[in-house]
Amino acid sequence: QSGVRSLGGIRDLNTVSHLVGALADADPEVRNAAIAALSGFGKSALPEITAAFENADLRVREGAMEILAGMGEPAIPSLVVYLKSEDPSVKKRAAVILGEIGSFEAHEPLTDLLHDSDPSVRREAFEAIEQITRR
Repeated sequence: QSGVRSLGGIRDLNTVSHLVGALADADPEVRNAAIAALSGFGKSALPEITAAFENADLRVREGAMEILAGMGEPAIPSLVVYLKSEDPSVKKRAAVILGEIGSFEAHEPLTDLLHDSDPSVRREAFEAIEQITRR
């Protein structure tokens, strides 16, 4: 945990891949420290964080989701790209985060997902649109 905090404190983009790797740690305190450190990089770490969005490890994906949701509007263009993924789980995760961010900018791309072949993707897109329109 202290190592992750130290890496985050350095604020060197060369440490981002190590911090993303720490999102897979079994210790929730280490994962939380990695999330906090990566969040501190802001938009500069966006490519690595969005790449972690497709990681096979659930903990890494959940950490990336939390960071992107906290990043807000700067993450929208990257998340919109993931709405076009072949993987339904990736599309659903992107829709959930876009709904949490709540920007109307995501409304049209989410509307396109209402015609997706996967009913669970359509449901997440619908719920995200509902969140956006309620704001």
